[in-house]
Amino acid sequence: MGKIKVGAAKVCITPPADWFPLESKQKNGPVSRVHMNRESAAKDASPVMAGVFMDVYTRAVVIDNGDVRFLFLNLDCGPSLDTEFKEAIHKKYGIPPQNILGVWTHNHSSQLKWGRDPNRELSYRYLGLIEKAVDEVIGTAISKMQPARWGFGEGDSYINVNRDMQFEDGHWMEGCNFRGPVDRTLAVMKFEALDGSLIAAVSNYGCHPTCLRPELPDADGVRKVAPDFPGVAAELVEKRFGGDAVMLWTNGSSGDVNPVCTMGYLRNYELDGYNEPADPPYGFAYQNMMTLGMEHGIDTYRVIKSIVEMKETMEIRTTASVLNLPRQKYEGKDNYLDWAITDNIVRKRCPELLVNGRSPAKETRGRMVLDPDGVSPLSMQIALFSDVAWVGVSGEPYCEIGMRMKKESPFKKTVIISHSHGDAMRNGGYLLSDNAKDHDTFTRYHTTTFPGGNDKRICDRMLEMFDTLMGKTD
Repeated sequence: MGKIKVGAAKVCITPPADWFPLESKQKNGPVSRVHMNRESAAKDASPVMAGVFMDVYTRAVVIDNGDVRFLFLNLDCGPSLDTEFKEAIHKKYGIPPQNILGVWTHNHSSQLKWGRDPNRELSYRYLGLIEKAVDEVIGTAISKMQPARWGFGEGDSYINVNRDMQFEDGHWMEGCNFRGPVDRTLAVMKFEALDGSLIAAVSNYGCHPTCLRPELPDADGVRKVAPDFPGVAAELVEKRFGGDAVMLWTNGSSGDVNPVCTMGYLRNYELDGYNEPADPPYGFAYQNMMTLGMEHGIDTYRVIKSIVEMKETMEIRTTASVLNLPRQKYEGKDNYLDWAITDNIVRKRCPELLVNGRSPAKETRGRMVLDPDGVSPLSMQIALFSDVAWVGVSGEPYCEIGMRMKKESPFKKTVIISHSHGDAMRNGGYLLSDNAKDHDTFTRYHTTTFPGGNDKRICDRMLEMFDTLMGKTD
């Protein structure tokens, strides 16, 4: 267990001005959820991003104890680093893939996502920009490495809420379920130079960055690129500490968690019991993003300041695994009906699907059933920093799964990271907890993993991985 050196950097990944307006030109997509498997999908244009509200970044923190080198990296625009990215980093910088936690913050506030399909013009073009930025941010962080101390602390941040909500008609939809389970723990690992100045902080909090959505315009009617509340929080922390301080945010178990006062919060309730979400006024979502982001940033700043027990040495152990979970498939006649109900827009978008003026009964909907011939692979990894464990899960686990993982972990200081590898929807998807397995929200229909029993499967694999790290055998 040696003394550590730490370096950190951030690099802007906002496209240059001549890329705007950003509009996906590839045939057949992307399309909004409510138009999937419908003729109208071909007419559904992706929202055009015509400006920049705030820049988006990639941030990196490199830790080296003389024997092991580890990389934290996040992207404000996804998806997370895939195998090809990690192998390229390994080849150039000597950091093994299992020593890389390269995550997407899961920001929904821009149309920007990189991809490897050349037929998808914008995402493939963006891949080139991301590749250069990732290389630059890692190289810069390594060049700035210096002797450092580290510490760990936890606090609270009250900006999140459970989003699975059951309404009068019996259907589960996206809303603000203030009675639902939620984990408000804000975990932070702090790295400071020997003179006491902050080099970096790596934080973790379970909440979808969905203050904005691409279709929501600013007060001037223009849709704009932004990093959502994690980017606002990071910028506040970096400016508070000054110098070259870097604040790298990671997402926790947030498969069923949104920021307060966001998607599904504003609603129109009618006397017959039917309700639909209402669109916020132009600019409201951007202001809400700034408010919640600054609140979260202040919470993070307080946790960082509270960490006073600092160490110069660190043991680093890592391992990775793939867990094959049960796969599901769709059985039904009209997938569009299911999407319309789960998005709660039947009366507004497709009134012909109403039954007696109300949302169709549950038995009229399709259902997701177990696919006996398929599996849903979930990538998992553990990075153990002395007595602090960071557990990565490639999908989007519901908050109860993350809380159970923390409880069953052999380490009191355990952090759960979602979106730890590649595209989450192709690596586990939404992971509904056992208590939520019957919630027929859009997440139930928009995942490859069949719910039920996965809380235990994921926790058991995590414990097996801990045994491997600790050298335990049967």
